[in-house]
Amino acid sequence: MNHSDQSNESRSRNASTLVGFYLWRGGLAFCALYTAYWSFDRVIRALLEIGVPAQLVWGAALFVFGILLLVASLIVERVIDARAEQGLQDL
Repeated sequence: MNHSDQSNESRSRNASTLVGFYLWRGGLAFCALYTAYWSFDRVIRALLEIGVPAQLVWGAALFVFGILLLVASLIVERVIDARAEQGLQDL
């Protein structure tokens, strides 16, 4: 086996490891999103059953969702800034 064969085998192994990592991460994200959806649905139904006005429930849900988007935006901005500063090369 010469050097080019070893290099191709190494690249193939790295590519399959990377694909596996993305599939694992995608599955984890899918499970997290489904759990969040299920929990959100249960909370909304419970609040509506005890007589909380629908406008108040949906207003609170939109407020919480907005806060989550704000936090996610701050995290993404920090990661982008760190990459620009050469501090997070592996992300």
